Amino acid sequence: MAFFKALGDWLWGGPLLAAFLVVGLWYSFGSGFFQVFGLPAWWSATVGSLLRRKKGEKQGRGVTQFQALSTGGAISYVEVPNMQNNIPAVLQLIRYIYDNIMYAELNTKSDFCQECGFDGEIRIVTDDSGKLVWECPNCGNRNQDKMNVARRTCGYIGTQYWNQGRTQEIKDRVLHL
Repeated sequence: MAFFKALGDWLWGGPLLAAFLVVGLWYSFGSGFFQVFGLPAWWSATVGSLLRRKKGEKQGRGVTQFQALSTGGAISYVEVPNMQNNIPAVLQLIRYIYDNIMYAELNTKSDFCQECGFDGEIRIVTDDSGKLVWECPNCGNRNQDKMNVARRTCGYIGTQYWNQGRTQEIKDRVLHL
């Protein structure tokens, strides 16, 4: 019995992990599409080429090459700054989405500071102890009970405050406009 336990521990350890890695890389390079969806936000700046149609393709309601590979669903998120004062750009982006992308949403910022009434983007800063905190750019308020912040995380808009890892990811997001 000890032999089978030792064999199982060995098999389900390094060899299986190596096999998964080799098969994953083989499928990724073979298909030309990497099977990782949790890449850092900076990578998203290069994904736009997958969302655009190739030259000569017919405009209209079709699928992009990215969507063709995403048979489980294909939603695209566009991270944008506070767009309250630039409605024409929002409309142009929506038109592009309609003409070129099957399903997409805009992630914009419209936060609110209850201390001073600021309505815009509450920023993420590093405090004296090295911790990431939310701060009103108008009055410097850092009291999370006195501000409303909403960000899309894992496909849903959340209004709770996030752990340091998620907050860093939110801070590092690349704006597309």
